Parts: sequence; C-alpha cells; structure tokens
Amino acid sequence: MHQINFPLLYGVVGVAVCSAGFVSLWTWAAGSERFGVYRLRTPVSESVAGVGKKSRIASVIAFDILLYSAYLILAYDWLIKEGSDAFWIVIGQVLAVLLIYDFMFYWVHRLFHLPFLMRHVHAVHHKVRFPKAVDDFDLHPVDSFWVTTLLFLSIAIVGPLSPTAFVVTLFVYVFINNTLHSGLNLPHPCFTLTNYWARKHYVHHGKNPCSNFGSIFPFWDVMFGTNVRV
Repeated sequence: MHQINFPLLYGVVGVAVCSAGFVSLWTWAAGSERFGVYRLRTPVSESVAGVGKKSRIASVIAFDILLYSAYLILAYDWLIKEGSDAFWIVIGQVLAVLLIYDFMFYWVHRLFHLPFLMRHVHAVHHKVRFPKAVDDFDLHPVDSFWVTTLLFLSIAIVGPLSPTAFVVTLFVYVFINNTLHSGLNLPHPCFTLTNYWARKHYVHHGKNPCSNFGSIFPFWDVMFGTNVRV
C-alpha cells in the first residue's frame, strides 16, 4: 500500500480547481453581453441547461472523480514514479502522452460515430450543436469512461511519470478539453490556439459531425481524410 503522495494529491486537486475555473469562465464569457458577441453561433432557441442536463453533468463529474481516483490507486506503479525529471524530459513526456492519447482518441471517437454507438451513447453529447464549456461534461457515462481510460492508458504507455510530469499532463489535457467546447472565437492573437480548438470542435458538433475527430492535433484528421479546415 502506497503512502499518500501529498505533492501529487495537491497537484491533482489544483488541476480540478483550475478546471472548474476554466469551465466557469468560458461559460460565463459565452453568455455575457461583453464576450457573447464572440460566440461562434448562439441560436435563439438555445437556453440554459434544464434540470435533466444539470443532473447528467453533475453525475458525470462525480463519475470522473471516482474513475480518476480508482486509476490512481489501482495503477499507481504504472502511472507515477518517485522523484523528479529535467524540464526537457517533462515537456517531452507531456507531448508524447498527448500524441498517443489523441491518436487513440481519434479512432475510438470515430468508432462512436458509427450508427449503433452514436444512437445509444454518443448522441447524448451531440445533442448540443453549439456547445459552451460546461457541455464538455454533458456525456453518456460510457463516453466519460473511454475518454478517461485512454488518457490513463497513454500515461501508462509513456510512464511512469514523475508527479510533476503527471500534473502538467493533466493540466494541459483538462485545459484543452474545457477549451474545445468554449464556442468562442476571441479577437486577441494570444487566443490563436484556443480559437483553433474551439472552431475545430464547433465544426464537429455543428455542420459536419463526421469530421475533425481528433481532440488536440490536426495530424490524424489530415492523414485519414476527415479534416475540415476552420
């Protein structure tokens, strides 16, 4: 039985707090008068989440917390190593994890767009055609399971990672996933990358669901013919 790694625990909790902040900020901006003008599209019929949707989102967040905890407890030796690594090693490991994750995500995501899986699982997420950041959590539990499992599998393939590399990987992953659903195209050049992710996923949710299956990088969609430029 491993002793509690408090720096790792604090880091993971910090990432969860940051995620809540990202989602709150992006969602507020999308609905505000000041930043709402930068929404990629805001249909008149779109309204605040109903009770059913709020319950589903809360359930998915609770499920994610349990799943993250279970993987960290049961697969700790495959995920985490003691000590620290040089900065360049941490950066290389983070990039490697995200590349492997995104490659697997591309194919599993594409699989879930087949008629049976779309109808019974993935359609829950695709009910929202013009997403806001909070819709990142509007998922069927099966979707939540496979996405989280791919992340931890990717970490295990590259790792075990130092606590620093693990927390940085988790932070980048969470930030990107929260940003994907922001639905915002902000005017300042510092938002070029976040705008790209938001526009890319906006196309996937809206006018062309059979495109842009990758989550982070454009490589896999370009290589396998599903890229739609944004």
